[in-house]
Amino acid sequence: MTSLSWSPGSDALAKIAPLFRTSQRFTSDVLAELAALDGSAYTAVPGSRPALDALAAAVAAASAASTCLTQAIAANPLDGAGFPGPPADESAIRQARNAEAVPRITEHLAEAAHDFELAATCCAYIASGIADDVRAHRARTRAPAPAPTVTTLSRPARR
Repeated sequence: MTSLSWSPGSDALAKIAPLFRTSQRFTSDVLAELAALDGSAYTAVPGSRPALDALAAAVAAASAASTCLTQAIAANPLDGAGFPGPPADESAIRQARNAEAVPRITEHLAEAAHDFELAATCCAYIASGIADDVRAHRARTRAPAPAPTVTTLSRPARR
């Protein structure tokens, strides 16, 4: 997101809107994973609580990233007619609005990127943590560990 090339107005909207939709799907998918693990057999595995906490943190980070993207969309000046009244220098108004919006949009996109990195870190922790927890549980009990009923976080995006 930080290397995304855009200019204020319709171009920024066209480039940020798909990122927002993807972030909403990702947040929904991570929340579904958390719901699937909650109350599953995995919760009986020692060490499962930190993995569930990390997954909840991933939901929060993904949701925060979505919020940052909506703030970028809201800060983006779209062209439209002003209120009726004395003639205005529309070009000067557009330039001023764009100049004010660029740093705000850039900041929101950077914050969203940071939040997505946090969510990715949480997901990486969870992926290795669940496998480690299940292996350790199996080794301690010599009985098969309950298999978590989790779908994959890397399924193709829905359209």
